[in-house]
Amino acid sequence: MAKSTNGEATSEAGTTMAQKSPLSKELEEVQWPHRLNPVVLPQFDGESDPKEFLLKYEATIEAAGGGSACKVKALILALRGLAQR
Repeated sequence: MAKSTNGEATSEAGTTMAQKSPLSKELEEVQWPHRLNPVVLPQFDGESDPKEFLLKYEATIEAAGGGSACKVKALILALRGLAQR
């Protein structure tokens, strides 16, 4: 890792880490369904029942018209606390 002119770490490709998304290019390009409101996504904190969370999470996204790619892209919005680590 090198440093850019503004002090951020850069990769060998020259992109700053602040610019690089953990999502693939394909997932970055997935459009959000118009009816999806991230505020209403069920939240998972690592302590609640993961099976119950996934059932609610999938149903919420599917009801808004989202598919598998949308579920993957939106997951980080539903994680809280220990589940984000």
